[in-house]
Amino acid sequence: MQVNQTWNYYKEKIKENLSSDEGQAIYRRRKYDVEPVLGRMKRNFGVRRTHLRGQKSVENDIGLVLMSMNLVK
Repeated sequence: MQVNQTWNYYKEKIKENLSSDEGQAIYRRRKYDVEPVLGRMKRNFGVRRTHLRGQKSVENDIGLVLMSMNLVK
C-alpha cells in the first residue's frame, strides 16, 4: 500500500484552515451561497449528472442550465 504524502499534507492543511475562525466563517457563507443553487439544479431541473465528455462541453451544459435558472427567477 502506498501513501501519498502530498495528499496527506493538503488534507491536514484544509483541516487546519477549516478549524480556524476565518475558515469557519467562509464555510458558513458557502452554505448560503452555493449549496441552495446546486439543490435547485437537482430538484427543479433534474440535473444530477452530465452525460457529456470534456471540460468545455460540461461547462457549456451547466452554463445553459444556470442561464435557464436565471430566466425562471
